[in-house]
Amino acid sequence: MPAERLNRLEAGRPSLENGALRLRPVRADEIEDARKRYAEACARFGFDSCFPTFCREVRGWSWDDLFGWMAEPSRTASPISPDGRRMYTLTRSAQPDSPGRERPERSRGAGRVLRQSAPAPGGFLPGSALHVRQQFPPSWFTPAGVAKKRRLLEAKGLPSFKGWRFITLTLARDNFGGCPLTGFLEGREKLRRFMESARRLGLWKRGVKWAWKLEFQRDGWAHWHLLIDRKAKFSIAEMETVDRIWGLGRTNCRRISKSEFGYQFKYAFKGVYQDDGSGLAVPQWFLSYYEASSKGKRPLAFSRCRFWQTSKDFYTGARAKVDERKAKNSSLVPRPLSEVLEDQGRSVVICARDHSGRYVEGKTLRLAVDFKDFLRLFLWDVENRAGVVLSVRSFVVAPDTLDRTINQHEKWQLQPLHQRNRLTLRTANRIRHERRNLETC
Repeated sequence: MPAERLNRLEAGRPSLENGALRLRPVRADEIEDARKRYAEACARFGFDSCFPTFCREVRGWSWDDLFGWMAEPSRTASPISPDGRRMYTLTRSAQPDSPGRERPERSRGAGRVLRQSAPAPGGFLPGSALHVRQQFPPSWFTPAGVAKKRRLLEAKGLPSFKGWRFITLTLARDNFGGCPLTGFLEGREKLRRFMESARRLGLWKRGVKWAWKLEFQRDGWAHWHLLIDRKAKFSIAEMETVDRIWGLGRTNCRRISKSEFGYQFKYAFKGVYQDDGSGLAVPQWFLSYYEASSKGKRPLAFSRCRFWQTSKDFYTGARAKVDERKAKNSSLVPRPLSEVLEDQGRSVVICARDHSGRYVEGKTLRLAVDFKDFLRLFLWDVENRAGVVLSVRSFVVAPDTLDRTINQHEKWQLQPLHQRNRLTLRTANRIRHERRNLETC
């Protein structure tokens, strides 16, 4: 560190001791300790360790501000307001609830200093923090999105599956050289021919209700679940026919009883976490697949892949309507599924809560940065006790960090949340230690 900056630090910084405000110099060993802890945080969370860039561009602080803040042993939140002014608390406690501006009240008696909290220029109380959780829409690509899709389908009115046949079609690994992509592409093309062949061979009649659901196993291989409105039991010869016309792997058939028809439907709609640790219900090869366009052929990606298909009049509560055929939008260029999911991952729910953590108000907004970049900034706050992790995708974030990462045209919606929010980092830490769940509201 340059000598002139170190001299400015040694000129003294405010600190609390025994309930009174005093000035003490920040020692060089404390600054060196802050340097080491910052380097450890960079190595742990995998972001660039260029300290001047981080200070100026990410937080807007100087070296003196950030090093001095990190060197304070009893910090609970950032002592720097969004406009750069320092905010300290004068109380008889060595660890105040939240930083704020203080004003001595002489009329209340000599020797007593009362704390006065005032809203910061950003519209929020010093020391407050907002609850943020990532919000994925209904989709087939995440376990939570699959559950939302299932609830939407249930709202349309499902038939009673009592007595139906539940058929599972799998892919044999050896038939495709151990390549799940090859097996999926061939199985997807074979499924339509399998349904037509089964009707032609009399396994079920034309006009019966049916539905199929695509699902990926933990190792990334695809299989299909079929729900067929056939009450009669399959004979051994018919089961052999099912194996023969599928021909890509093992098949299994069972009858849905009255007691388990709801279970079987939910079983077909379970979102299986992949073994790659991504937290998604689709494998990595499915995310990144993109076949470039060639002469007379459009590019192919799986962002619009069909996971669920039903027969005509499958839903009991759906209103009958005639859809006019529309010409395909030839200008639509598909994107790889990984880009679609990355864009969807920017949607977050921001909740204002009261002093005890109960829900008050919430809004769904979009981040101006990728969620992984937001997570890196937030983990820096966690390392320095300015943020709290409640669960995998649920966080308590300092308001200034949130203001820097929300889309510019949506920042105005944060103002009413700041005004109604009373949640603090200290309360969030207590909720985390009590293992309370804030995901449901």
